[in-house]
Amino acid sequence: MTNKIRLENLTYCYSDKKAVDNITLSLHSGKFLTILGPSGCGKTTALKLIGGYLSPTKGSIFIDNIDITLTDACSRKIGMVFQNYALFPHLSARKNIAFPLEIRNHSKTECEKKIDAISELIGLTQKELERKPSELSGGQQQRVALARALVFEPHLLLLDEPLANLDRVLKTKLRNEIRKFRPYRCYGPR
Repeated sequence: MTNKIRLENLTYCYSDKKAVDNITLSLHSGKFLTILGPSGCGKTTALKLIGGYLSPTKGSIFIDNIDITLTDACSRKIGMVFQNYALFPHLSARKNIAFPLEIRNHSKTECEKKIDAISELIGLTQKELERKPSELSGGQQQRVALARALVFEPHLLLLDEPLANLDRVLKTKLRNEIRKFRPYRCYGPR
């Protein structure tokens, strides 16, 4: 079995505080990892390091045995759902979902097909897709963020409490759907 992800001595400091302290771990392809801990212990920081949104103070990050420590976030083919959703407030839900496809130069036709397919899967209507984030409920915003992370078919999916604001029925449905995704792999806090 090959390692999908490997962290070696990963450390990150915010000015005077160590948020991530010397993490070393390996995770095989196809496996899930849940990071548990109290608020402020570094769970989200670890995800941001893996995703490329922060650069480690020390240590290395490998995916498929390739050192990606200095690779920018857009080049990593990693999807991430942030706890606060991180949606663009001036864009419609459809445009938010389209963003990772557009920066990867997918055709307009391909973008539309992928957006429609993922929106149907996560339960967003065409009407909801035309609304801006401020016009959507928290659960709808969360579904837009999840769709944006999945639409470009990432090799690795990082989830920072992605199902927290969803009702029980939708939470169960999406948890089961996320488990089915291939080649997606999911890691992170829940």
